[in-house]
Amino acid sequence: MSNLDNLRHSTSHLMASAVKEIWPEVLVTIGPSIENGFYYDFDFGKEKIGEDDFPKIEKSMKSLVKSWKEIKGEEISKEKAKELFRENPYKMELIKDLVKEGEKIKIYKSGDFVDLCGGGHIENPSKEIKHFKLLSVAGAYWKGSEKNKMLTRIYGTVFPSKEELDSHLKMLKEAKKRDHKKIGKELGLFMFHETAPGSPYWLNNGLIIYNELLSFWRTEHQKRDYKEIASPLVNKKELWETSGHWDHYKDNMFIADMGENEVYGIKPMNCPNAMLVFGSTTRSYKDLPLRFSDSDALHRYEKSGTLNGLFRVRSFRQDDSHNFITEGQIESEYEEIIKITELFYSIFGLDYKFRLGTRPEKFLGEKKTWDKAEKSLKSILKKSKKEYSILEGDGAFYGPKIDILMKDVLG
Repeated sequence: MSNLDNLRHSTSHLMASAVKEIWPEVLVTIGPSIENGFYYDFDFGKEKIGEDDFPKIEKSMKSLVKSWKEIKGEEISKEKAKELFRENPYKMELIKDLVKEGEKIKIYKSGDFVDLCGGGHIENPSKEIKHFKLLSVAGAYWKGSEKNKMLTRIYGTVFPSKEELDSHLKMLKEAKKRDHKKIGKELGLFMFHETAPGSPYWLNNGLIIYNELLSFWRTEHQKRDYKEIASPLVNKKELWETSGHWDHYKDNMFIADMGENEVYGIKPMNCPNAMLVFGSTTRSYKDLPLRFSDSDALHRYEKSGTLNGLFRVRSFRQDDSHNFITEGQIESEYEEIIKITELFYSIFGLDYKFRLGTRPEKFLGEKKTWDKAEKSLKSILKKSKKEYSILEGDGAFYGPKIDILMKDVLG
């Protein structure tokens, strides 16, 4: 974790401590750092908490932090952990998970506040936690599952300096004016309905824009010798078993069980269907590179608590392609893909960087093939002259991946 992540994580502990001081009966659950801030999930029971409560929470935080000279960690036994958190069923469940996974159990303490935590904190909270602001309240299911209880999530942010905090708060104010959910409704672009959570309805004005983007996408890909295809929305589970998605991705798929030998998976990605098209006729190495592009509708079972306008949805279409190449064509093909990336993102003024995801714990194929592919991708990223990072173990189960991390004009 970076020092800024540590600052945010430590401030989430401080916020939880303040909340606990004001509402002694509250049950604290988890509180990580996130991009641009932090949050903590609480079970307040029947108590209703809103943004009107922020001033007293912030006041308590400012008072408490004066005595927080350190956040001290300690590894403890499962017995001591159970005794310490016996009145908190959420912490007891986390302890059970840690024991099951063979992980060490750690607690971190500052002042009177003790939290079950993996670590990642600043050295001197009383000196470093000064410029913070609580931002919003939202509902969040425990562990992100709608089968669990709805908790109260309090979001906040913190920065090393007042100038950075003020700049971020100004950006948030501007972003609120430009909230795509608000603009989408005002301009008649799209709508949502409770009968289809996370699935946008495209209205006439929105569809005009959508189709123009699709036309641009189609023209530019045709220039680069991409062959556009479309494939079924629903396939029997046998296809997903063959591709490996049934074992690795089933929990994120919509399943249609039509009876004996008639179980289907609603398409969450286009890969297996593209493979069927490739294998539908005899191919020669002279045909390579062979590039299939498509923009079919996809459906993924995202958890209810994660849905957010068009940012996190259950149904969507994407600029997708499957490029069949020889090993010797990996670098040259990726160079062309990176050129398309630059074209598509630069015309909208979107700043972006790359992130390489390497081999996960569960993977298909041979380790040496993975090593070769990762080496090639690292070489390509260096040549791209774009900022990139490496996230170990974040590759897809079938191969390493390069993610594109975007920032819009508001950051």
